[in-house]
Amino acid sequence: ANLDDTSHSIVRHRHMIIRDSHFRGKQLSAHLLKALEEEALAKGIHDLRIDTYQANIGMQKVIETCGYQYRGQVVFPIPHGERLAYQKLI
Repeated sequence: ANLDDTSHSIVRHRHMIIRDSHFRGKQLSAHLLKALEEEALAKGIHDLRIDTYQANIGMQKVIETCGYQYRGQVVFPIPHGERLAYQKLI
């Protein structure tokens, strides 16, 4: 799949995963990503993309552990819009 091809994009949303320190270590972010992948498959979506701040090491680890591949940087037209981009084909 072409990373630049957005002709088949169905959903484009910006979401944040915020974890309270009480829930750390329970892999809630990984479980959430897995649930989103299952929902995507049910809808026939096979190209998943996610981004995060370079300083967000914890989320980078979650993303990579869940099988997403680093694809480079993207810049959104907002202040501090630089992000690390990942993709997973399912």
